[in-house]
Amino acid sequence: MASGKMTGVHFALIIFVMLTLISGVIAFMMYKHSSEMQADLDTAKAELRSQGEAATKARADTDALQKFVLPNAMEEVGRPGSPPTTTIGFASQEANRLAGPSAQPTLIGILAKMREQLDNLQRELDETKRSNVKWIADFQALEQKYKKVADEHDNSRIAAEDQRDNINKEKEETVASLQAELQREQQKNINLQEEYEKYREDKTAQVSELDNQISKLTETNGVLTRELNDMRDASFDIPDGQIVRVDYGSMRVWVNLGRDDNLKPGTTFSVYQKDLATVGGSISDIKASIQITRVDQTKPHLSEASITSEGAYPGDFSRPIAKGDAVFSPLWRSGVQEIFAFAGKFDIDGDGKDDSPLLITMVRNAGGDVQAQVTAEGERVGDEITSKFKYFVEANIGDPSKTPDPAEQDQIKKIHAHVNEMKKEALQSGVRVITMNDFLSFMGYRPQRRLW
Repeated sequence: MASGKMTGVHFALIIFVMLTLISGVIAFMMYKHSSEMQADLDTAKAELRSQGEAATKARADTDALQKFVLPNAMEEVGRPGSPPTTTIGFASQEANRLAGPSAQPTLIGILAKMREQLDNLQRELDETKRSNVKWIADFQALEQKYKKVADEHDNSRIAAEDQRDNINKEKEETVASLQAELQREQQKNINLQEEYEKYREDKTAQVSELDNQISKLTETNGVLTRELNDMRDASFDIPDGQIVRVDYGSMRVWVNLGRDDNLKPGTTFSVYQKDLATVGGSISDIKASIQITRVDQTKPHLSEASITSEGAYPGDFSRPIAKGDAVFSPLWRSGVQEIFAFAGKFDIDGDGKDDSPLLITMVRNAGGDVQAQVTAEGERVGDEITSKFKYFVEANIGDPSKTPDPAEQDQIKKIHAHVNEMKKEALQSGVRVITMNDFLSFMGYRPQRRLW
């Protein structure tokens, strides 16, 4: 019984055997694992040596590439897009800067693009060389042509210079001859000047004497003209027509002037006694005024007129208009244009304003004309007064002592100077000088303002 039981020895032996077996298994496994690890280590060392060799080779290649790309290699190679402090970044920046429009993403692309442009430029250069060869040939041909022309011009110039020398020689001879002739003519001129001076002195004395005579004659003429004007009844004008019919009921008359006499409606006449030989002399001879209202187109010498005034004053019927009375207007004459000269401010209706334009229009409508005038502004216009003028009519020319305005005084003085000059011309030409009121009376004009 005792031999069949498990004792502590047995357990110890079993445990020892099991531990021995476990230790063996563990030792075997550890040996196997150690062998595998040693193999892996050997393999890793071999790979490491291979990678080290590859890295050493790559580093050498990188250094060689850096030296090829840049003169001074940088510490970092970098990648595309790296800053310019790396080899690739600096190379990319410089490639873009140097390539300009040919810039490409890669260095090979840049070189290829630049090569393409270089080939194009080379082709253009070859074409330019071929063109230059043609141009040089054309230039040489033109050079030969123009050299020939230049030679011809040189020959022509030489011939022209020879001809010029001959002409200059002839010219010098001609000039010498002309100078000699000029000296002779100058001497003649001196002699003529001496004769002229003597002649001028003689004629100056004669002119001075004639001026004195003219001055005396002008003064005499002026005195006689003033005396003639003072007489007021001295006139050489004859009637223009006659009154042929009178109708006091309608205040109308008819005159023997009309269509064939070129009479126009609106023309005014002064009326005189039928037994007067001349008219246009004294204002007292005027007995009435009429204005033509209608020219009879069926009869050559008949017109109708209205009586605008009668008698020396309103209500004076001591000298009524009668058949056969003479009519006269200084503005109108059958077949003749009467010419007048005006001077001053023509206030014909008493409103204080200058009516020169209105009066000139009336003169021209009647067939006359005003061809010389001194305006109210002091300007003289028109012609010199000659014998063609019938009257020189003088209106209000002002008084410089009655205005304090210096500008207006100068204007009035200018008017006076022009009027005196025109009076002198009128006296020398025998032209009668009359006042505005006498002129209006002679022409038969009665201002409406005064009639009202």
